[in-house]
Amino acid sequence: MPNSKSTKREHENTSTYYYANRSDPSEVIAIIYFDGRESDDVIIERGVEYELIDTPVFDLDAMPKHARDAFIKATYEAFKRFMERPDAQSILDATKERLIQEGSTLLNPRKSSHVFTPKCTP
Repeated sequence: MPNSKSTKREHENTSTYYYANRSDPSEVIAIIYFDGRESDDVIIERGVEYELIDTPVFDLDAMPKHARDAFIKATYEAFKRFMERPDAQSILDATKERLIQEGSTLLNPRKSSHVFTPKCTP
């Protein structure tokens, strides 16, 4: 299981952690702390045990078209808003360097140990 240092994504005092349960297909949740605290390796949410994972990888081919289109549109819109920031490039450069130093699989998702297939309802 990855350690929390490679999973922790910081911006100012915010930390985001990703967790997956053991069902098939697995369900992934993100926990965001706005006070910068560390998280546990295992959490229980709604009576289900979730383990800390490094980075979820989304299997877009397994998603229904309407859900995939909505996901792609929301991702693109968020990226456009981010790139409008004057400090966007420096944030990206610093994040890339940090990920390289940590040996993260985020820059090469094919090496990730977890693929997330979202549960979608029409």
